Amino acid sequence: MNQGRLAQHHTGNQLAQAGRMSEAIAQWQASLEQTPGFAPTHYNLGLAYFREKETAKAIEHWEQALLADHGHLDALYGLGLAYCDQGRFDEAAASFRRVLEQRPTHVGALNNVGLLAARAGDYEFAATFFIKAASVDAGYAEAHYNLGTARYEQTRFDEAIFAFEQAVRLQPEHVSARHNLALCYYRMANYVEAEQHFQRVLALAPDHLLAHFNLGLVHWHCKRYADALASYESARDRGFAHPLLDYHMALVYAALGEHRRALELWPTIEADGV
Repeated sequence: MNQGRLAQHHTGNQLAQAGRMSEAIAQWQASLEQTPGFAPTHYNLGLAYFREKETAKAIEHWEQALLADHGHLDALYGLGLAYCDQGRFDEAAASFRRVLEQRPTHVGALNNVGLLAARAGDYEFAATFFIKAASVDAGYAEAHYNLGTARYEQTRFDEAIFAFEQAVRLQPEHVSARHNLALCYYRMANYVEAEQHFQRVLALAPDHLLAHFNLGLVHWHCKRYADALASYESARDRGFAHPLLDYHMALVYAALGEHRRALELWPTIEADGV
Protein backbone atom coordinates (compact mmCIF):
# COMPACT_ATOMS: atom_id res chain seq x y z
CA MET A 1 0.00 0.00 0.00
CA ASN A 2 1.29 3.49 -0.89
CA GLN A 3 2.32 4.97 2.49
CA GLY A 4 1.88 8.54 1.25
CA ARG A 5 -1.68 7.80 0.21
CA LEU A 6 -2.40 6.14 3.56
CA ALA A 7 -0.91 9.10 5.45
CA GLN A 8 -3.05 11.57 3.51
CA HIS A 9 -6.13 9.41 4.10
CA HIS A 10 -5.52 9.39 7.87
CA THR A 11 -4.72 13.11 7.89
CA GLY A 12 -8.06 13.69 6.17
CA ASN A 13 -9.78 11.61 8.85
CA GLN A 14 -8.17 13.66 11.62
CA LEU A 15 -9.12 16.94 9.97
CA ALA A 16 -12.71 15.74 9.55
CA GLN A 17 -12.89 14.77 13.22
CA ALA A 18 -11.69 18.28 14.07
CA GLY A 19 -14.46 19.79 11.96
CA ARG A 20 -12.06 21.08 9.28
CA MET A 21 -14.01 19.50 6.46
CA SER A 22 -12.71 21.49 3.50
CA GLU A 23 -9.13 20.61 4.46
CA ALA A 24 -10.13 16.98 4.97
CA ILE A 25 -11.65 16.86 1.49
CA ALA A 26 -8.44 18.31 0.01
CA GLN A 27 -6.36 15.61 1.74
CA TRP A 28 -8.64 12.81 0.54
CA GLN A 29 -8.62 14.15 -3.00
CA ALA A 30 -4.83 14.32 -2.94
CA SER A 31 -4.77 10.72 -1.74
CA LEU A 32 -6.93 9.62 -4.67
CA GLU A 33 -4.69 11.41 -7.16
CA GLN A 34 -1.98 8.94 -6.22
CA THR A 35 -4.19 5.84 -6.25
CA PRO A 36 -7.76 6.44 -7.46
CA GLY A 37 -9.30 3.16 -6.35
CA PHE A 38 -9.02 3.30 -2.55
CA ALA A 39 -12.55 2.52 -1.33
CA PRO A 40 -12.27 4.03 2.21
CA THR A 41 -11.21 7.40 0.77
CA HIS A 42 -14.01 7.39 -1.77
CA TYR A 43 -16.44 6.53 1.01
CA ASN A 44 -15.21 9.37 3.22
CA LEU A 45 -15.45 11.86 0.36
CA GLY A 46 -18.98 10.67 -0.38
CA LEU A 47 -19.97 11.17 3.24
CA ALA A 48 -18.38 14.62 3.36
CA TYR A 49 -20.11 15.76 0.19
CA PHE A 50 -23.45 14.33 1.34
CA ARG A 51 -23.21 16.29 4.57
CA GLU A 52 -22.41 19.38 2.52
CA LYS A 53 -25.60 18.77 0.44
CA GLU A 54 -23.54 18.01 -2.69
CA THR A 55 -25.47 14.84 -3.40
CA ALA A 56 -24.26 14.25 -6.97
CA LYS A 57 -20.62 14.26 -5.83
CA ALA A 58 -21.50 11.98 -2.92
CA ILE A 59 -23.08 9.48 -5.31
CA GLU A 60 -20.05 9.61 -7.60
CA HIS A 61 -17.66 8.74 -4.78
CA TRP A 62 -19.86 6.07 -3.23
CA GLU A 63 -20.23 4.41 -6.63
CA GLN A 64 -16.44 4.49 -6.95
CA ALA A 65 -16.12 2.94 -3.50
CA LEU A 66 -18.39 0.09 -4.61
CA LEU A 67 -16.38 -0.44 -7.79
CA ALA A 68 -13.32 -0.96 -5.60
CA ASP A 69 -15.14 -2.92 -2.90
CA HIS A 70 -18.39 -4.48 -4.08
CA GLY A 71 -19.48 -5.29 -0.53
CA HIS A 72 -18.85 -1.87 1.01
CA LEU A 73 -21.93 -1.78 3.24
CA ASP A 74 -21.68 1.86 4.29
CA ALA A 75 -21.29 3.05 0.70
CA LEU A 76 -24.35 1.02 -0.30
CA TYR A 77 -26.38 2.52 2.52
CA GLY A 78 -25.13 6.00 1.71
CA LEU A 79 -26.16 5.55 -1.90
CA GLY A 80 -29.66 4.66 -0.76
CA LEU A 81 -29.87 7.89 1.24
CA ALA A 82 -28.44 9.92 -1.64
CA TYR A 83 -30.84 8.41 -4.18
CA CYS A 84 -33.72 9.29 -1.84
CA ASP A 85 -32.39 12.83 -1.68
CA GLN A 86 -32.59 13.01 -5.49
CA GLY A 87 -36.02 11.41 -5.69
CA ARG A 88 -34.63 8.23 -7.26
CA PHE A 89 -36.70 6.00 -5.02
CA ASP A 90 -36.49 2.73 -6.97
CA GLU A 91 -32.71 2.93 -6.96
CA ALA A 92 -32.77 3.81 -3.28
CA ALA A 93 -34.89 0.77 -2.48
CA ALA A 94 -32.51 -1.44 -4.47
CA SER A 95 -29.52 -0.09 -2.51
CA PHE A 96 -31.18 -0.63 0.85
CA ARG A 97 -32.17 -4.17 -0.15
CA ARG A 98 -28.56 -4.90 -1.10
CA VAL A 99 -27.59 -3.74 2.37
CA LEU A 100 -30.14 -6.13 3.88
CA GLU A 101 -28.83 -9.01 1.77
CA GLN A 102 -25.51 -8.57 3.54
CA ARG A 103 -26.83 -7.57 6.93
CA PRO A 104 -30.52 -8.42 7.51
CA THR A 105 -30.44 -6.65 10.88
CA HIS A 106 -29.34 -3.23 9.54
CA VAL A 107 -31.94 -1.06 11.27
CA GLY A 108 -31.37 1.96 9.04
CA ALA A 109 -31.95 -0.04 5.88
CA LEU A 110 -35.00 -1.76 7.40
CA ASN A 111 -36.45 1.59 8.38
CA ASN A 112 -35.79 3.16 4.99
CA VAL A 113 -37.27 0.28 3.01
CA GLY A 114 -40.34 0.72 5.19
CA LEU A 115 -40.43 4.46 4.51
CA LEU A 116 -40.22 3.88 0.76
CA ALA A 117 -43.04 1.33 0.93
CA ALA A 118 -45.15 3.78 2.94
CA ARG A 119 -44.42 6.48 0.40
CA ALA A 120 -45.82 4.14 -2.28
CA GLY A 121 -48.94 3.62 -0.17
CA ASP A 122 -48.20 0.02 0.88
CA TYR A 123 -48.56 0.59 4.62
CA GLU A 124 -48.86 -3.08 5.56
CA PHE A 125 -45.62 -3.95 3.77
CA ALA A 126 -44.00 -0.88 5.33
CA ALA A 127 -45.12 -1.95 8.79
CA THR A 128 -43.33 -5.29 8.47
CA PHE A 129 -40.01 -3.48 8.07
CA PHE A 130 -40.66 -1.06 10.92
CA ILE A 131 -41.53 -4.01 13.16
CA LYS A 132 -38.30 -5.76 12.16
CA ALA A 133 -36.27 -2.61 12.84
CA ALA A 134 -37.85 -2.23 16.28
CA SER A 135 -37.27 -5.90 17.07
CA VAL A 136 -33.58 -5.54 16.21
CA ASP A 137 -33.23 -2.33 18.23
CA ALA A 138 -36.07 -1.83 20.70
CA GLY A 139 -34.64 1.59 21.53
CA TYR A 140 -34.92 2.90 17.97
CA ALA A 141 -37.63 5.53 18.42
CA GLU A 142 -38.02 6.28 14.71
CA ALA A 143 -39.02 2.70 13.93
CA HIS A 144 -41.83 2.91 16.50
CA TYR A 145 -42.85 6.33 15.20
CA ASN A 146 -42.94 5.17 11.59
CA LEU A 147 -44.90 2.06 12.56
CA GLY A 148 -47.40 4.33 14.31
CA THR A 149 -47.70 6.46 11.19
CA ALA A 150 -48.34 3.39 9.02
CA ARG A 151 -51.02 2.12 11.40
CA TYR A 152 -52.59 5.58 11.53
CA GLU A 153 -52.87 5.61 7.75
CA GLN A 154 -54.57 2.23 8.00
CA THR A 155 -56.97 3.70 10.63
CA ARG A 156 -55.72 1.06 13.07
CA PHE A 157 -55.63 3.64 15.82
CA ASP A 158 -55.13 1.35 18.84
CA GLU A 159 -51.98 -0.06 17.25
CA ALA A 160 -50.87 3.42 16.20
CA ILE A 161 -51.30 4.68 19.76
CA PHE A 162 -49.20 1.84 21.13
CA ALA A 163 -46.41 2.56 18.63
CA PHE A 164 -46.44 6.31 19.22
CA GLU A 165 -46.39 5.76 22.98
CA GLN A 166 -43.28 3.61 22.54
CA ALA A 167 -41.64 6.38 20.50
CA VAL A 168 -42.50 8.99 23.14
CA ARG A 169 -41.28 6.75 25.95
CA LEU A 170 -37.93 6.43 24.21
CA GLN A 171 -37.75 10.05 23.08
CA PRO A 172 -39.97 12.24 25.28
CA GLU A 173 -39.36 15.35 23.15
CA HIS A 174 -40.42 13.66 19.90
CA VAL A 175 -42.92 16.32 18.90
CA SER A 176 -44.26 14.55 15.81
CA ALA A 177 -44.95 11.36 17.76
CA ARG A 178 -46.81 13.30 20.44
CA HIS A 179 -48.82 15.20 17.84
CA ASN A 180 -49.76 12.03 15.98
CA LEU A 181 -50.67 10.37 19.26
CA ALA A 182 -53.06 13.24 19.90
CA LEU A 183 -54.48 12.85 16.39
CA CYS A 184 -55.23 9.18 17.05
CA TYR A 185 -57.23 10.07 20.14
CA TYR A 186 -58.99 12.83 18.21
CA ARG A 187 -59.94 10.44 15.42
CA MET A 188 -61.32 8.07 18.07
CA ALA A 189 -63.35 10.94 19.58
CA ASN A 190 -61.43 10.63 22.84
CA TYR A 191 -61.20 14.38 23.25
CA VAL A 192 -59.89 14.31 26.81
CA GLU A 193 -56.76 12.39 25.81
CA ALA A 194 -56.45 14.34 22.57
CA GLU A 195 -56.48 17.67 24.42
CA GLN A 196 -53.86 16.50 26.90
CA HIS A 197 -51.49 15.40 24.16
CA PHE A 198 -51.98 18.51 22.02
CA GLN A 199 -51.18 20.57 25.13
CA ARG A 200 -48.00 18.53 25.65
CA VAL A 201 -47.02 19.20 22.05
CA LEU A 202 -47.45 22.93 22.62
CA ALA A 203 -45.42 22.77 25.82
CA LEU A 204 -42.55 21.39 23.72
CA ALA A 205 -43.18 23.44 20.57
CA PRO A 206 -45.27 26.56 21.32
CA ASP A 207 -45.40 27.56 17.64
CA HIS A 208 -46.62 24.19 16.33
CA LEU A 209 -49.32 25.44 13.94
CA LEU A 210 -51.25 22.20 13.52
CA ALA A 211 -51.31 21.58 17.26
CA HIS A 212 -52.97 24.97 17.81
CA PHE A 213 -55.48 24.31 15.03
CA ASN A 214 -56.24 20.75 16.10
CA LEU A 215 -56.61 21.79 19.72
CA GLY A 216 -59.22 24.24 18.45
CA LEU A 217 -61.07 21.33 16.83
CA VAL A 218 -61.06 19.49 20.15
CA HIS A 219 -62.51 22.53 21.90
CA TRP A 220 -65.13 22.83 19.15
CA HIS A 221 -66.29 19.25 19.60
CA CYS A 222 -66.47 19.84 23.36
CA LYS A 223 -68.57 22.97 22.69
CA ARG A 224 -65.96 25.20 24.32
CA TYR A 225 -66.33 27.79 21.62
CA ALA A 226 -64.33 30.61 23.21
CA ASP A 227 -61.41 28.23 23.75
CA ALA A 228 -61.76 26.98 20.18
CA LEU A 229 -61.60 30.54 18.87
CA ALA A 230 -58.52 31.27 20.99
CA SER A 231 -56.73 28.22 19.57
CA TYR A 232 -57.67 29.10 15.99
CA GLU A 233 -56.46 32.65 16.52
CA SER A 234 -53.19 31.34 17.94
CA ALA A 235 -52.71 29.26 14.79
CA ARG A 236 -53.59 32.22 12.55
CA ASP A 237 -51.37 34.66 14.43
CA ARG A 238 -48.43 32.30 14.04
CA GLY A 239 -48.88 32.13 10.28
CA PHE A 240 -51.28 29.23 9.70
CA ALA A 241 -53.20 30.07 6.54
CA HIS A 242 -55.68 27.49 5.30
CA PRO A 243 -59.28 27.65 4.06
CA LEU A 244 -60.31 25.19 6.77
CA LEU A 245 -59.16 27.64 9.41
CA ASP A 246 -61.52 30.32 8.05
CA TYR A 247 -64.30 27.75 7.84
CA HIS A 248 -63.94 26.62 11.44
CA MET A 249 -63.53 30.16 12.71
CA ALA A 250 -66.80 31.04 10.94
CA LEU A 251 -68.51 28.11 12.66
CA VAL A 252 -67.26 29.29 16.03
CA TYR A 253 -68.39 32.86 15.43
CA ALA A 254 -71.82 31.57 14.46
CA ALA A 255 -71.98 29.40 17.59
CA LEU A 256 -71.04 32.44 19.70
CA GLY A 257 -73.80 34.46 18.07
CA GLU A 258 -71.37 36.72 16.19
CA HIS A 259 -73.06 36.20 12.85
CA ARG A 260 -71.64 39.29 11.18
CA ARG A 261 -68.08 38.11 11.79
CA ALA A 262 -69.00 34.65 10.57
CA LEU A 263 -70.45 36.10 7.37
CA GLU A 264 -67.30 38.16 6.81
CA LEU A 265 -65.37 34.93 6.41
CA TRP A 266 -67.74 33.28 3.92
CA PRO A 267 -66.47 35.04 0.78
CA THR A 268 -62.99 33.73 1.51
CA ILE A 269 -64.33 30.27 2.23
CA GLU A 270 -66.41 30.18 -0.96
CA ALA A 271 -63.50 31.45 -3.06
CA ASP A 272 -61.34 28.63 -1.74
CA GLY A 273 -64.03 26.07 -2.48
CA VAL A 274 -64.34 24.78 1.07
